[in-house]
Order: sequence, then structure tokens, then C-alpha cells
Amino acid sequence: MKAFSVVAFLLFFAQVASADLQERVMVTGAVRNPLELAYTPELTLVKAVIAAGGFAESSHTPVYLVRCRQVKKFDIHIVIESTYGAENNPHLQPWDIVVVGDPIKTRQ
Repeated sequence: MKAFSVVAFLLFFAQVASADLQERVMVTGAVRNPLELAYTPELTLVKAVIAAGGFAESSHTPVYLVRCRQVKKFDIHIVIESTYGAENNPHLQPWDIVVVGDPIKTRQ
């Protein structure tokens, strides 16, 4: 399992700073292919996880959205089953970080 770490976070932003500063979203943690995505206004939480290859482990995995120093936890069952309401499947914003899995457990 790939762990989300401060080092990965810093490397991500160091790469972005040295690149063309295109707006990005990062998907990391318990996904099959952690990646950076170019930001688009249509990008949602579910679309980002799917783009990263889906879950590497259990479907009971929590998903965290890190935005502007705030963290919001999502229950993936509600996100996947919900067809209504942006509160369950929010549109992402530039520089959002999606962390799949419990960061405490992934560090062990």
C-alpha cells in the first residue's frame, strides 16, 4: 500500500512549482495508480478516484479531500451510490488533494 506522506506532498508541490504552473489535483493513498491530474471544472471526487485506477483495497476505504488546510472525510458508499447533491461527490478545485485510505493506518 502506498502511504501519503509529507515528503510526497512536498515533492508534488516542488514539481508543480518548477513546471508550467498548470492547475492540478493530486490523488494518492490506497489507489492502484496514484497520480496528478490536470484540473478541469468537470472533475469530481469519484472521477478522480476512477482516473487513479480505483481502490487498491477494500471498498470500505474512507476518502479524504484536502483543500486549503481543511480536511473533509467522505464515506465512499454514500459517494458512489449518490446521484444527487454535490455535497456527496464534490467538484474538485485546483490544488485539491484526494487521499484514499486512512492516513494513520497507511503509515504503519
